[in-house]
Parts: sequence; C-alpha cells; structure tokens
Amino acid sequence: MARWCKARTRCRCRARRARWLALLEERRLAYIVVAVLHQKITGLLRKETIWSPSAVPGTEVAEVIYRGARWSRERRLILIRHRMAEKKRTGGKMLLDCPGYAYQALVTSLPSSVAPIDVWRASNGHAGMENVIKELVHGFGLPKLCCQSFWATEAALSLVVLTYNLSVLFARHLGWLEKVTIGTLRYRLFMTAGILSHAQGGTLIKLGIPLPNRPWWRRLWEKLLCEFPNCNAVAQNP
Repeated sequence: MARWCKARTRCRCRARRARWLALLEERRLAYIVVAVLHQKITGLLRKETIWSPSAVPGTEVAEVIYRGARWSRERRLILIRHRMAEKKRTGGKMLLDCPGYAYQALVTSLPSSVAPIDVWRASNGHAGMENVIKELVHGFGLPKLCCQSFWATEAALSLVVLTYNLSVLFARHLGWLEKVTIGTLRYRLFMTAGILSHAQGGTLIKLGIPLPNRPWWRRLWEKLLCEFPNCNAVAQNP
C-alpha cells in the first residue's frame, strides 16, 4: 500500500511538471529547469553518451533530445558531468555505478545555437536563489505560510523574506565570512537563556553563558556596540 501511494505521488508530481513546462512554452517563456535524475535519465548517463570537453576544467557536457513519460513533446536535455578529482566543490549527484563523477541534467527551451556549457553557466547564475529557497523552507517554514487570503499569504511571505535579509545582514555585521543559517544563529545566539530585570532605573539582561564562552560573547557585544563597523572582529564559533 505504501509503495502504491509513493508511486501515485511521483506520477502526480511528474504530471504537474509536464503541465508547467507546457505552460511556459505556451507563453513563449525561455526556461532552464533542473531535471530529476530518475532511472530513465540515469540510464542515459550510463550509456555510451558522447561527452564533449568544455572550457571549464573537469566538466564535460552532452546533449540529447528527450521525451519524458508524461511530456507532450520532445525537449532538449543537457547532461553535465564533473570529474570529482578536479573539483573541490561542485553541484550534481554522484551515482554508485559511475564513480568519480557528479552528474547534472537540465531541460531547456533555449535553441541549439546556445552551447550546452553556456546553458549550464546560465543555470548556475540562479544556484544562489535555490539555496535561499531551501533556507526559507527549512529555517522559516515557507511551506506552512499559505493562508486563506492571497494578500495574507503575500504579507507573510514578505515578512519572512525581510527576516531572512535581516539575519544575513546581522551575520555580515559581525564580520562572518561564511554564510550561516537561521538555525545556527538560533543555536549560538538567539536561544541563549537569560533573565530581563529592571533595577536602579535601568534594564539589565543576565545571560546564562558558560564560562568558556564568555570571552566570545564579550567580543560579540563590543562588535554590536562599536561605532566603527569594521572593528572588533568576532569569530564564528565561541
């Protein structure tokens, strides 16, 4: 029963993706869409596909005309593989029966005059946005923001995006070079236990910070209160 439900869910997702691609083409909108590396596409990767070297070291590309199970027509499919020995960081998915490489697949409406490597480069320009969407999903509960009213949903989404931007600016203000998620900020800073008291006409915050972490917190407060934004660097970890 569980397998049948999963298969039915996958069929519905594929049908929605097919309708979405058809809608884009109906409105004559150019697109580059990341393809799911399901069994049929991984079969293309494992076959004697003619891979061509690109201007990017360690990256090879191929191109096929492909028709998905629920597609109404054939579409251009760009295949990319990255040789892991020459890459420190790269996108893509590793396959157990194709060791040493990471693979990607892109469906696009761009004409054949646009080289496959240029399609991949254009898609890479949006990779940062995908990471933002993932952060909004996992850190800010994006899928749970839908309200009965469209404008209420838009207001909730705008508030979430504003909060995300504030968290990014906060980390930059601290001088942190590596990007941190909202979950990391919560763990290191926002969920620190404390007591708020009013004594002698002032407000006092008493934080429950372990002794080994207190020097890091002192530098943090100095950074936040400093009038010169480039002074008093703070390490990312206590």
